[in-house]
Amino acid sequence: MLDDIDYKDFVYNISSSVTKDSIVNLKERLSNLEEQCRGLNKFPRETNFVPHLLTAALGLSGETGEFNDHVKKLIFHNKELTEERRDAMIKELGDVMWYVMQACIALDVDLYKVVELNEAKLRARHNGEEFTENYKSS
Repeated sequence: MLDDIDYKDFVYNISSSVTKDSIVNLKERLSNLEEQCRGLNKFPRETNFVPHLLTAALGLSGETGEFNDHVKKLIFHNKELTEERRDAMIKELGDVMWYVMQACIALDVDLYKVVELNEAKLRARHNGEEFTENYKSS
């Protein structure tokens, strides 16, 4: 079993250079990513795509956590599903959607395309069968 110091060394040694080197490498990586985004996107106005991508990623995790906190309280803290809690959960879903749209801006994709691709992926995965708790993904 690894001790704390060994594990820290292990994590540090396998981390990417962008993660463990100077802020200059991070800035260079973000700049390169921005150029890649510009090459893929057809968005009609000047947009900085990396900030939208970072906003989406960090915002989704935060807002999903807030939604999950309501679910946790319903299930494990025996809270009631009141109209107020339901409304609060719906508002959190709205916040999630805000960050989904930030990702759509960064990736230059229409929300309907995201839904369409997800439906196709799920149909192919389940081959017309109902999803069950015994489903094993590959």
